Amino acid sequence: MAKDDFNYIEFKILAYYYAWLKGKVVFDDQVLREVTKGADDPYFYKVLKSLSDRSYLEGLTFINAWGNEFFVGNDLSDGAITAEGYRYLKENSSMKGALEYAKTAGELISTLLPKIF
Repeated sequence: MAKDDFNYIEFKILAYYYAWLKGKVVFDDQVLREVTKGADDPYFYKVLKSLSDRSYLEGLTFINAWGNEFFVGNDLSDGAITAEGYRYLKENSSMKGALEYAKTAGELISTLLPKIF
């Protein structure tokens, strides 16, 4: 699994929002962006929008900049993982694969894993 793989970026975003929900981290936009290193802005926002469109995240407002380019019109801290997002994070086989990869990737997300799983 590549560090910029769509499922892996999804996993890192959902894991961060889940850690925040549990009170294990203080939300920080810069830390979320560091956790999702490998996803440039357009890609990051597309993944966020996809998670929101599938009701795995709520509270984020997306603005279409042009074409298929989006950005978030409110603070990232206005977002939250949903119960459906939690189930996807914990039960989906792609997310389980991403968790296994994250355990050995040596990235910032690896330090959050013991706090939330």
